[in-house]
Amino acid sequence: MFVGIIWMLSFVVGKVQFIVMSCASQYYFSSNKHRNGTSSICKASWLASMTHMGSIAFGSFLHLICIWLQMVCNLLDRMAHEAENAVTKCIICLFMCWIRCIEAWIEHLNSLAYAMIAISGDSYCKSAWNGCMLNLKHCARFMIAKSLASGFIFLGIIGVVAGNVGTCWALMNYTFPESQHVSSIKGPLAVVGFATFVTASLFLATFNDAVTATLLCFAVDVELNNGVVKFGSVSYHEKLETIFESQQQVKK
Repeated sequence: MFVGIIWMLSFVVGKVQFIVMSCASQYYFSSNKHRNGTSSICKASWLASMTHMGSIAFGSFLHLICIWLQMVCNLLDRMAHEAENAVTKCIICLFMCWIRCIEAWIEHLNSLAYAMIAISGDSYCKSAWNGCMLNLKHCARFMIAKSLASGFIFLGIIGVVAGNVGTCWALMNYTFPESQHVSSIKGPLAVVGFATFVTASLFLATFNDAVTATLLCFAVDVELNNGVVKFGSVSYHEKLETIFESQQQVKK
């Protein structure tokens, strides 16, 4: 039952990730340079719950294996520290690093697979292979966009946390007279900051999934149309034209 609970939680996370990516791909391929498209959360939820539920379950199962191996490594590491054997500690440490690398790779593979499933509707293995090939072919663009997205997400989380904590401090000092009876406001500020951090992370983390899906949509669009970007929103095409013009000026 414990393994089932972890698998179910991982499945729910993967399902939400797929719904975000499906909405992003629907919006991308229903848009062009003349009009903005639409996307349906209900349709994405139906695809995640019915059509592609097996693929999402398989991806979450791979993540479950990594979690289980990490738990076994933590148990072995505790036993090695109790035995005080230097060789065993070194082997367990290397094995834990290897498991963490595999877990990070599985998370990245699941992200690419879910995005390609949302775009093409293929099975998990085929989508994971095609997503990896497109990622390797357009690796520079993917890395730059992912880095920018991660930076904006981090700045957004820090800004929301700082704004909420500052607002709480101002209200406790200047608005509510009952706060004068509190011996220290550090505790309430810490609670507000932690709750805000968790909430902001949950909502802003979906932006990273949308970026991954949009990048794969761009790669598929370029591959299908011989290097010409056909789909995407109006503002998307305007920004792409600006980027292409700047690249041509740099080449000249």
